[in-house]
Amino acid sequence: MENLPAETLNSIIQHFCLHCAQKEENDTYFRCRQGQPQQPEAPSWYSVEYRKPLERTDLAAEVQRVFLHPHLQNSSEFDDIEGFEGVQNLANSLGVKLSRASRPPKSPKTPKTEFQYSPEDMALFSTYSMTACCGMDSRDENIRNHVSTSGSKHRYCLAAELFAILLTRLPNIQRLSFQPNVFYSEAISKKVLLSAGTPALSLLKMLDISTRDCMTFFNLFQEAKGPISLSAASLTTLNLHMCDTFWAKARNAPPPALASLQHLSLTRSRLTAEQLSQLISSCSSGLRSFTFEAAYPYDTKWQFDLEHFHPSDAIACLEAHQETLESLHLDLRARGRNTPFTHDADTDGGRIHPAKGIQNFTALKQLLINSSSICGSSRTPDLKLAADTTRQPLAGFLPPDIITLDIVGHLGPRDSPNLEQGLVDLVKCVRGGQFRGLRRIRCDSGQGLGEEFASLFDEVSVDFSCQEWPLTESTVTDMDVPSAFGHMTSCLDDEFDDMDL
Repeated sequence: MENLPAETLNSIIQHFCLHCAQKEENDTYFRCRQGQPQQPEAPSWYSVEYRKPLERTDLAAEVQRVFLHPHLQNSSEFDDIEGFEGVQNLANSLGVKLSRASRPPKSPKTPKTEFQYSPEDMALFSTYSMTACCGMDSRDENIRNHVSTSGSKHRYCLAAELFAILLTRLPNIQRLSFQPNVFYSEAISKKVLLSAGTPALSLLKMLDISTRDCMTFFNLFQEAKGPISLSAASLTTLNLHMCDTFWAKARNAPPPALASLQHLSLTRSRLTAEQLSQLISSCSSGLRSFTFEAAYPYDTKWQFDLEHFHPSDAIACLEAHQETLESLHLDLRARGRNTPFTHDADTDGGRIHPAKGIQNFTALKQLLINSSSICGSSRTPDLKLAADTTRQPLAGFLPPDIITLDIVGHLGPRDSPNLEQGLVDLVKCVRGGQFRGLRRIRCDSGQGLGEEFASLFDEVSVDFSCQEWPLTESTVTDMDVPSAFGHMTSCLDDEFDDMDL
């Protein structure tokens, strides 16, 4: 496929996608956004012909990656007899035994005004709690109706059964990418996937999960429990984007053991120390890379860093992988403000104490970390640091075989001398025979380090320069965020725009 001319590739795709064939109506997408029903025979911007890979086993065997669009997860009413029969007929025609046990019992509709929220409903609805002070628009009302018990008992993710049927026809799938839906009734449950018998998920090597456009963060336990549980034994790479919660500790079973996981990435996310510990402790085979990028606070509970994990929490969790971890990307610039009552002796107000450094991470070669995590000054008056750790805050923190070092974020006038002195001491250590593998150092352009440091490191054959590290783009767009919630998030972004840790 990589060697095919663009014209030939486009001709092939036209047989599968109406959009590429230019046969769809231009206003179909906008009518869909307005809640107007899509006619089954009408051309659509998301129409894809699945019949060919379902019927052609040779084509199905070539498929290694599947991306499930959230618009394909819309739930169906239980009185949609035609839809249920259509799915069952498709399964029968393909020889797939589709169990009805996964379908919840049909419940009579209750009046729209009677809302009885369960704990699961409230967990899903908490993302939108900020709109309460600003009033609710029609979109918020629709979300509330769907998430409430009265609005979801008679709805079911029929499309999940179609997805399960598709997976039974793809024997060599290696990667699955999808965006969880905002409604719990539309989640791809483990029970639905098992109803069709989907051995393909047990062969997955890579799983990508990110929020859909109208969500802010997602709860991995509720929205993605099915795919995670069924592929836990084979997964080697797990990529999460905009994750707010990993696993609930009280009413749910422990997270599955990710026995083969080697690469774990969380971007634009927020986790507590306990949630981070649960996630990393489930990786039993030894991580080779770990990436975490914090997101700006979206609620008052996060605003002053009351719950987000500290840098030293991450180091403590990763100590079990110190013999295998080769790459660590710990970007906490957007975590939130530190306040005096969140300090303890180990975190030093958000800083990683040198005694809790990563000197024992013998396999670590690539490191990205915040300047404040290693060179920030203490805000705790009674904290007594050892003399050698204050003199060498950077060199006393690094692992012996480090090759590349990226220091993100810029410090204030009080703490900048700590970083500058740390870099000077690091040059002395390299000249003295330590860190023999160090080849590259990058610092944040906002720190304002001059050419003198480039010349200084050039003397010991280390490439030094400055650059910028923009945060990962959000999947939330202005068009899809409810107006009241969008206003609140924009205010938060303005408030924390100039903040750095």
